[in-house]
Amino acid sequence: MMEHATRVGNRLLAALPPADFALLAPYLRKVPLQHDAVLVNDGVVGLMTALGPVRSPLTAVVRVAGTALQISPARFQATLERSPALASAVQIVTRAMMTQFLHVAACNALHSVEARLARWLLHIHDRTEGSGDVLHLTQETLSELLGVRRTTVTHVVSALRTSRALKSSRRGQLEIDRPRLEVVACECYKVMSRRIDRIVSQDAVRRLHTAPARNGCPPPDFPFAKTDS
Repeated sequence: MMEHATRVGNRLLAALPPADFALLAPYLRKVPLQHDAVLVNDGVVGLMTALGPVRSPLTAVVRVAGTALQISPARFQATLERSPALASAVQIVTRAMMTQFLHVAACNALHSVEARLARWLLHIHDRTEGSGDVLHLTQETLSELLGVRRTTVTHVVSALRTSRALKSSRRGQLEIDRPRLEVVACECYKVMSRRIDRIVSQDAVRRLHTAPARNGCPPPDFPFAKTDS
């Protein structure tokens, strides 16, 4: 889509007009994310910096090691004030995250642990590049994702192996059979994926290229009082 799309690895950043992406690019730094690292980063993990220079009340923990693009909150907010397209991208991210949070809450109340674990594994597989069908996840991590005891995770993993949705489950590694895992997962996986894809759709990102000039003020549909990631 954009010339920089193949370099970014993020749908919304790749969708920014080149001029808007150029405002961010000099300050983006690629950093490694280690498993179980605790992130305290107002400008990338949370959406709080869109409200101004505030301290995030949230803690984010890396569950699958990888890399991320890092920018300081001050630099991000300065760019946010100059770029209507970036402001629109923040709106899109906010809608997508709120949709996911609300649906996960409902899923936790309605569906079995086995179906929820299958859903989580599919979501993680969707967002993990270069690992093939092997997911590097410990039972402790799965316990925290599901809100259940590790003994329950052991039983559920065993059930998924019996149904062959998991090919193997060595310590810290799960090898999945994706088609079988999709059968076991609750309908929330497909519903959530469709909703998120609709929010972060081609039509949505295309609007980033037609965002009105800021002229020192937020565009009419920008939901924040002042100025997150």
